[in-house]
Amino acid sequence: MIPERITKSMEQQIVDHPEWHYRVFDDRRKKIVANFDAIGIPSDSELMEFCLIWNPSMVLPAADVYIELRPPGESDFVLMWEWGQELGLSPDFVPLTSFEGEGGIIWSRRDGCVYDAAWSEFQSLNEGKLAPRWGSYYELIEYCLFGNQAEVE
Repeated sequence: MIPERITKSMEQQIVDHPEWHYRVFDDRRKKIVANFDAIGIPSDSELMEFCLIWNPSMVLPAADVYIELRPPGESDFVLMWEWGQELGLSPDFVPLTSFEGEGGIIWSRRDGCVYDAAWSEFQSLNEGKLAPRWGSYYELIEYCLFGNQAEVE
């Protein structure tokens, strides 16, 4: 279940910025599910739950990959996951950002945690030697919405 604090913040964003597209509408949900299913993201994960209601690119910088609505074989989201594997990332890890820098934000199907990893750390991540930066997808979203305040509460 999405934490109430996140839901209230997202709903306030709609009031403050009605021109922005915070909610995901029904026509997009089927395409998001198809993309997530294509790479095995569990339907009961926080990642799936959030992305079926809210547009993560409005919260998480460089998360445009989620909102790709092309078929799974052409989706940037799926292509990023495949590219992560070409870079040495285990298929258990799902890139949440584009890797345009030295690494990126990565969600784990293994434990639901979120990692901030440089390319040079992928082997350690795959071997379970890298500590997560956030204990869950919702912790990442809270950090993006509330900054350091999220870590203290």
